Amino acid sequence: MAARPVGCGQLLGIYQDIVLEAGTVDTFVDEVKSALPNIDSLSLGTLKCMEINSLFANAQLERVDRGLADASMLMRQGRSILGLNYCYVHACVAALYKCDFENADVHIKLAFELAENNFGADSGLKYIASTLKFAIMVWSGRADQSDLKGFVASLADLEEHDGWTEIYLIGLDAGYHLAAANSDWATAYAIIERYESVAAIRALGRLKQSCLALKCEAEFNVGHDHNSRSIVHKIKEYEADNKWPKNWQGHVVSAIKRSSLEMDDDAVIEAALKDVSLKSKAAGAHFHNVRIVAELCDFYLRRGDETKSLEALAELVELCAGFEFFWPFKFNPSLKSALYSMRDDMNLTEGSTKRVFVDKFLSGQFERQNVNGPNILSLRERQVLTHLAHGLSNKEIAIKLDLTDNTVKFHLKNIYTKLSVSRRGEAVFEAKHMGLI
Repeated sequence: MAARPVGCGQLLGIYQDIVLEAGTVDTFVDEVKSALPNIDSLSLGTLKCMEINSLFANAQLERVDRGLADASMLMRQGRSILGLNYCYVHACVAALYKCDFENADVHIKLAFELAENNFGADSGLKYIASTLKFAIMVWSGRADQSDLKGFVASLADLEEHDGWTEIYLIGLDAGYHLAAANSDWATAYAIIERYESVAAIRALGRLKQSCLALKCEAEFNVGHDHNSRSIVHKIKEYEADNKWPKNWQGHVVSAIKRSSLEMDDDAVIEAALKDVSLKSKAAGAHFHNVRIVAELCDFYLRRGDETKSLEALAELVELCAGFEFFWPFKFNPSLKSALYSMRDDMNLTEGSTKRVFVDKFLSGQFERQNVNGPNILSLRERQVLTHLAHGLSNKEIAIKLDLTDNTVKFHLKNIYTKLSVSRRGEAVFEAKHMGLI
């Protein structure tokens, strides 16, 4: 085997979307070491980083930690601050894919500080770290429109300093969904077009597929139904030629969007969501699996299947509680409403992680303090209001929540007072306007 040592200065050169096939990842570094017994630590560390990129691309996330430990040790032996910085970036990506926002935040802070202290304010690694920091803020519910504007403004710097596919995918995913959550479809569309351009120029197939899946939804929401359906056809062709694990992130996004837009038959949608959920779980991609399960729950809610809705909601709560991941509920009115109305049906044990998570969400404790926002109503008042919005009578609400009629009337009186209204319909309208239900 002909091979040459790879210096750390070539790190960016190997960070294209050219990855090792799943079957060759295991033997790649060993073959290089066998062919080059005197290869230096820095070159080996660089090749280990290439291996890690391939593990990400092939949905072999459970093996990334071992590779990171080896790469970090080799970079330290080679005295490469640049190489160590790349290891911190990879560690952040790995933690984010596991839905471990706390560790992702720790690693990206280390990467950001190392880049700024050693490579200056215009460091490319600093811009890469900034993209990941933005994504962590988005998915942990801490980002707002001002953060989105800053992210969009920084895209040119990221492109100029050579990001790579994994970073682009994470930035695209976070930026698009924050814009979409705020119904800012112009910005959402602009973000897609920006990344489509990068994908075309650098021939990044995985990025192209994810752009297509998101563009399908964006086109639909600006009234271009025909374009949306045409894109779905392209996606199906693309996926037929690129089976999982190839472009696996694109498969996840595509399954979610085709379901939410109801672009396939119910049986096809359900089967696709379940299949991708199982594969994501097996890969250790918990972040992606949570979002798939959220869409599966929403799918059952749209179909009016109470039994399957409750089962999926219980699974979603268990997953989200384990990761303190509030996003699926925060920006999905259907899931938020289901959590209010089905909370008592899930038989959550007092003091359990799941019960604490649900109560924390429904009480608004996880959000930034806002006296006129989520904390204005008690948990029970929110439940009463949710059932009221579904058209239930006082008696039906009492039965549903195991309360007396008088207790329901008491809660309604408090709701009217807090919302400054005097009728049921006004209470529902005001609550929806304020984002309470």
